Amino acid sequence: MPSYRDVVPELVLLIFHPFALLYSVLICLSCLVMMRRGFLIRPKPEGKSVVHAAEPQPPSPPTILTDPSLRIPHIPPELTDRIIDHLHNDKRTLRACSRVSTSWVTRSRYYLWQFVELDLKNYMKFEDILRDNPEIGYFVKSLKTTVYFFEEKPNWLDESLPRIARRLHSVEQLTLAGNGTYRSAPFHAFPSVKKLRVLDCEFASVNEFISLLCLLPSLEDLFSNNVLVGASATLIKQPTSVQRPKLKKLEFLATRLDPHMFTDWMIREGIHEEIESIILRPLQKGALIPVGRFISAVGPRLKHFEIAIIALQLQGGFRDVIGPYFDLSPATGLRSIEFGSPAGYAARYGSDDISFSWLSMMLSQVSSPVLEEVTLWLSQGDLLGLGTVEWKHVVSTLLSEKFKSVKKVHMRVWGQEKVIADIRRILEIQLKELVEKKVIEFDMHVSERKAFATLGRV
Repeated sequence: MPSYRDVVPELVLLIFHPFALLYSVLICLSCLVMMRRGFLIRPKPEGKSVVHAAEPQPPSPPTILTDPSLRIPHIPPELTDRIIDHLHNDKRTLRACSRVSTSWVTRSRYYLWQFVELDLKNYMKFEDILRDNPEIGYFVKSLKTTVYFFEEKPNWLDESLPRIARRLHSVEQLTLAGNGTYRSAPFHAFPSVKKLRVLDCEFASVNEFISLLCLLPSLEDLFSNNVLVGASATLIKQPTSVQRPKLKKLEFLATRLDPHMFTDWMIREGIHEEIESIILRPLQKGALIPVGRFISAVGPRLKHFEIAIIALQLQGGFRDVIGPYFDLSPATGLRSIEFGSPAGYAARYGSDDISFSWLSMMLSQVSSPVLEEVTLWLSQGDLLGLGTVEWKHVVSTLLSEKFKSVKKVHMRVWGQEKVIADIRRILEIQLKELVEKKVIEFDMHVSERKAFATLGRV
């Protein structure tokens, strides 16, 4: 085997041979050209001029915008509207949504501006908003004004409300609140109002109250709670050109209003012709006379009637009024009727007549063949009255043939737990036939506040 001393001279000779040296140089040059074209020179785009290396190249667009698989998906407007609908009570989130996209503004504003409350502090700001964004006026469905007792002349209401009202084209519910005195004049520009709520405020006279109703030609529902309406010597006749409201529902709770004058006006103007529901709680004995006249005028159009009465024992009962002046028999279209608790309302308003006499007499007057529901409210103070002759007459009437069309009898009882349990046990024995037919239904509440908050009105 040859040693390295024999091989080295031959390698040196091979390296420095002229042809071998030329071949090595050619191979090196080829490698350099390939490296330059592959790594240092970018291929020329077809059909375009050569771009010099010194000129700046435009930045490449982000991958998220160029790759179709990574683009933000398009959400149909029906779905975004549905999502915004679920946020209708979250004002803060609705405001944020209105800033996200122009396509979200309309739906967000629909809920943001559905209800507007105006008072002495904020009416100017709202008027400025309407001036800059008049389209907001179309979203307002419910408007509430608040006037306080220290505003002897609420000039902001008289001067600004008519201007604001001209931009509110869709108001369906109007609420007059506060403990101040209202005038009717500022409310002449609300032709679309269907429901009027009058809460804890005052009117100088019956004429002022009636004038307000005449300014709302589309009015169907009148709700009055804890309102004082001053007396008027005579009724002012409204102009014949003024369209009368077509009231369907009247609800008066703790409202002091001359019932004779108000009833005479409604009958004279034909407003009673559309009435379907009357709710009166509580009512004093003297008001039964004009109410009876009104029910007689309404007749079979009346479908729902609620009443609770407060009276004094000194007045000698109700036989001189219920029957001669008050009669439910003309209401042959009644479908539901409800009676308040005698003891419950007596305790609330300071009267002392807690008998079931008026309830017994009214229930016996019912003659509707289509009556479906009867509701009786009882408090713990009515426990002792469940053994009286008047209550036994109530029980016999409910079990009589004239009430065979009734599908549901609601017994709504509130008071201490032990007392209302005793009341229920007594009622289940007395009305055993209704219990077996599964017609009777009990709603038991351990406090008066919870009962009224859950089931009904004060």
